[in-house]
Parts: sequence; C-alpha cells; structure tokens
Amino acid sequence: MKKILFALLSGICLSSLIIACKTTNVTPEPSTQDNTQEEPKETQKQETQIVTVLPKLEYQGAGLKIEAESMLLNDFPITESPSASNGKFITLKSAKSKAQVQITFPAGTYECLAKEKAKDNDHAFFSITIDDTKNKVYPSNPPLGIWELTTRIPLYLEFEEETTVLVTLEAYETYKNTGTGMDIDYIQFVKRR
Repeated sequence: MKKILFALLSGICLSSLIIACKTTNVTPEPSTQDNTQEEPKETQKQETQIVTVLPKLEYQGAGLKIEAESMLLNDFPITESPSASNGKFITLKSAKSKAQVQITFPAGTYECLAKEKAKDNDHAFFSITIDDTKNKVYPSNPPLGIWELTTRIPLYLEFEEETTVLVTLEAYETYKNTGTGMDIDYIQFVKRR
C-alpha cells in the first residue's frame, strides 16, 4: 500500500546533506560548475523542445538530479545560459506550463528541492505535483534573484514500498498572478532514510 506524506516546513533545511550527496544527472553531460551569476540577456538564446515522450526514471544511489530541460515540456521555453546547471534552464511561462517526469522510488523518505531563479514574491511560487497532490514551493522570502534551492518549503515524500509517481512542475494556481515567470534549473530528490 502506498503512503505519501507531504510535509511543509519553514526555515532552512539541512542543505549540507544535499550539497554533500552524490547525484545522478539525467542529461548526458552535466556541468561541474554552478555559477550563480546571471548571464546578460542579449547572449541568452531560446531553443526548441527536445524531449517528446515522458521520461521514466528509477531512483538509485544517494540522490537523483533531473535537469528541467530533460523533462517532457509543455509551454516551458528552454534557454541556454552558462549560469545554469548543464547550461540550460526552463521558464514557467503560463498557467498551462507543465514539465513532467515519471520516477520509481524504493521504500523510504525523500526530500525534494528545485533550483529556481525568481524576480520577486509574485513570481517565486510554483507547484511540484506528485500524482494529483499539488505542493507549493519557493526559495527565500523575498527571493534573491539568483539561483536558489526551494529550501523555504522543502517537500518530503514517504513511500512504504516501491512506488512509481508522476512528478509535474507547474504554476501554483491559487497564488496571485499564478506564480509564473520564474526560471527552473533542475529538481533533486535525496533519500533521508
């Protein structure tokens, strides 16, 4: 029987565990640098969607890092930028924007964070939906305008047995302005126990 526990916590999570953990990248050539400086807008360029089928992944090892541009995208433009992990990020364009991936997790408790760049509070909140359960996430308050993990409200998942879920990144519809306009670099899952 599957049990999913979603816990929203205020404050800072144990980011040292996340930084120290080994992650598995979905994209073939991950960048080894995480430059948080924003690239000048005139050198950023738009790219068309590459993924055409829903990616299906299995959680293995200490952590799973999924580059946002490697997900199945709908109304999520991809932008190239050296400031992003793997040199690309996606932008939550509208209330119809969706980025999806299917993941099979072994039994255990997992922490999920996204790396996001937000301009202001009205453009910082978005939703990580696990199957049909929406969960609001966002970075610092107010956001710093640079790449940050969504540590202000980390998302926790608990599975009593091996479980496959659909993970969707989308606008958080109940918040004003639907929380669109922020950039998303990747999502990561780290096994807590």
